[in-house]
Amino acid sequence: MFRTGYRLLVALIPSLAFALVLPLEAGAANTFNQQIPFAVIAVNVCPPGNPVSEQGNIHIMGSLTFDSSGGVHGNLSSNLDSISAFDTVTGTAYSEYDNGQASSGFPPDFFKFNATPSTLEYTQDLHGGLESHGSDPNLNFQLRLHITIPPDGNITADVSKFTVTCK
Repeated sequence: MFRTGYRLLVALIPSLAFALVLPLEAGAANTFNQQIPFAVIAVNVCPPGNPVSEQGNIHIMGSLTFDSSGGVHGNLSSNLDSISAFDTVTGTAYSEYDNGQASSGFPPDFFKFNATPSTLEYTQDLHGGLESHGSDPNLNFQLRLHITIPPDGNITADVSKFTVTCK
């Protein structure tokens, strides 16, 4: 459940960013800076395995360029901002971090994509976790994604690696 929750959260970042830029017009680079609130309860895979309640904001900053042939090229950064997390059974508090930074640091996560009428390609690399303020172990995760989708919809490159460790 924890893996699925974080993979879903991370996968939503590009979708949300793309939805934010749909109204932008072609021409010079367009930039945006958005805070998107979230609240989720996910099972912590580290002992004792209790649900962890997390809430805060996903902060997304980006720059998009539209080319004359209908392509969209973007560099996006995201981070977790104003996060609170606690074990719903024991009350143990956690600090969340991504790419080695606590809340509010930039540029932590990156997401790069190129979308042309012929191909969609994106790459993302993220690592982070939960740091326990009690005796529970810390949770660390790493997500690495790369995908290429040509116009026929058949994926020609798909790298997806998600690992979790408890320390």
